[in-house]
Amino acid sequence: MARSAIAGVGVDLVEVVRIAERFERTPAMRQRIFTEAELEILDRGDSSEARARSLAGRFAAKEAIMKSLGVGIGEVDFHDLVVVGGRGSQPTVKLEGRAKKRAEELGVIEILLSISHDGPMATAMAVASRECS
Repeated sequence: MARSAIAGVGVDLVEVVRIAERFERTPAMRQRIFTEAELEILDRGDSSEARARSLAGRFAAKEAIMKSLGVGIGEVDFHDLVVVGGRGSQPTVKLEGRAKKRAEELGVIEILLSISHDGPMATAMAVASRECS
């Protein structure tokens, strides 16, 4: 049976209102950061507050995933990190492009993701794991 080891950990914490205001001031930023599939999930919120929390949480998730891969903004495209699921199910990560290549270089076989928000803050934690013998 194969065992896994931690290849990287990433955490990000953001203020919901600050992130929501940033996206409101620059509407094109939504398309630069999120894929169409992600935007469909984000736009399903019951209220503007729920949508803002979801948007901030998923933004934090992308930042945390980058950190777990040891890369920063610009080294991978935000669209290379697709966060699916959530809203009652565990969020999962699909890697594409340069993020997928970086994960392969590190031997990453899976990225576990947790997203949470409470009051004015949203946070995400990503753990990249690799196979070990």
